[in-house]
Amino acid sequence: MKDPAKLQFFFQPFSELTLDAKCPLLFVVFEEQADMIIGKRFPEVEEMRQRIDNITRKDDEQTVSIFSLMREEKAVPAGLVYIEYPWRRKRVKRSLDFGSINFYRKLLERTTAATGQLREMGFSEMTILLPGRFHPENLKNDSQREVLEMFVKTMVEAIVYANGTLDEFRSTPDPQITKVSFTYFGQYERVILNFFNRAIGAGEEMGEALVEVRRFTELPGNEAYPLKLASEFVGRTIAPLTSASPNWHKIHDHRFSANVKAALLYGAEGLAKRGFGLITAVGQGSKYEPCLLKLHYKPKKRSRPVKKLTLIGKGVTFDSGGVDLKGADSYDNMHHDMAGAATVVGVLKLADDLRLPVEIVALLPLVENTIGSKATRPYDIVRAYDGQTVEVRNTDAEGRLILADAIAYSEKNIRPNCTVTVATLCDMSDFAPDFLKVLVNDKDLERKVRLAEKRSNEKMLLFPPFEHFNGVSLAFVGGAADLKNDNSYYYHSGMVFLGEFFKWDPSPWVFVDVSEVFEKDAQEYAAGPGFGVRFTWNLVKQFA
Repeated sequence: MKDPAKLQFFFQPFSELTLDAKCPLLFVVFEEQADMIIGKRFPEVEEMRQRIDNITRKDDEQTVSIFSLMREEKAVPAGLVYIEYPWRRKRVKRSLDFGSINFYRKLLERTTAATGQLREMGFSEMTILLPGRFHPENLKNDSQREVLEMFVKTMVEAIVYANGTLDEFRSTPDPQITKVSFTYFGQYERVILNFFNRAIGAGEEMGEALVEVRRFTELPGNEAYPLKLASEFVGRTIAPLTSASPNWHKIHDHRFSANVKAALLYGAEGLAKRGFGLITAVGQGSKYEPCLLKLHYKPKKRSRPVKKLTLIGKGVTFDSGGVDLKGADSYDNMHHDMAGAATVVGVLKLADDLRLPVEIVALLPLVENTIGSKATRPYDIVRAYDGQTVEVRNTDAEGRLILADAIAYSEKNIRPNCTVTVATLCDMSDFAPDFLKVLVNDKDLERKVRLAEKRSNEKMLLFPPFEHFNGVSLAFVGGAADLKNDNSYYYHSGMVFLGEFFKWDPSPWVFVDVSEVFEKDAQEYAAGPGFGVRFTWNLVKQFA
């Protein structure tokens, strides 16, 4: 894995800018918003911005443009990141909502695209000319400083993310960006140092977490089968264990701090003996043994008690559908079906690195759902960890099964203040291209997820209160078992099914669906692998 530390960020006043043919200038401009300061020094940039303004339907090549500036008879490479109004229903006079969630999402997507283009062109350095509003005087205003800090943080996240593509299987990967200089107009003041240190530091922290989660998610299935993926998560090779043992195997010398304890339950036979009948049922058809990875982060030396969370991530390393095969046209990105588990690991690593005062138990059921002589059949009846029996009506509704076993284990053995499940349970084709599906069963949690949305700039589609789905829950009743794993009510059934495994009342719970990562155009909306990490992290932090 590439070391993100190779990428360094700097900042400088415009007076120290040196033009270099090997270091492109990147401008950020806004629809119908002239930047007088940039326009005075680079009139061709303002002219280009005005031309794009007059295009009714803009495409990616216009909103992220690479061109040349002529200075002193020399060609200087440059890039233009054009941020248009994110909602164009009416053509009327408007003012850009500089701090809105849609604005930041546009900035994130366009900066990622521009960085990728510069890498493809062979550049390893770039200079960003910040808009004129980044004058030091504006940074002394609290409200303006907060918005501008998020602007720089978002750009840093995007650059780090775009720099962290999965290149380890390529013979000749694109060069990486190693140096980025933010250039502002005005003279150096102390406020500038504090501003950039905060914004760049926060952007690097999240950007590096996103790169890690992206890599985990994009690993091909043959390089990320259950035990191999568990090894990737803990940062060391886990040797094959006996599949018959029902004991937790402690994992030492992992990549986390001493505040994290790691343990693994390995193999279908061992999981079954321990009572994890649903995880076993999903994973037993593959030649790769299923496993359950537990990561327990417990901050040390706290002067007061801390909240305890269970984070559960769906880890289907490849989903063929099982005996209910998906079909030849339905396998796009099915190796991303472990994005929930990757997200949970990324959030726990952030908590560990930043010493977050919240106890976190991460439960990661890892399976490959495929056909085989031992594969679970439709209408098989299996027993969950809490003793409930489940009639498997559709083997392609496997994610809810492995999550249900993990929830039941948590309810019995952990008793958290809140459970957060992160999964890819269904596609988002009938919703929006950059939404997380979120369900909560508690009013206080509703406030928390709304704040997480605002702070993360990851939009959520918040479902109605859990109790409103009483009609959906009836779909799981009847048949020859306590529950039936019915796949009707496609967009709701998975999360409602999980509600059957919470024992305590109340059992505060947040369900987060990151299925947008499956979509072919997800990257065009800054919703590719890693989408959901910001939201989940900003949710978890609120328990500190």
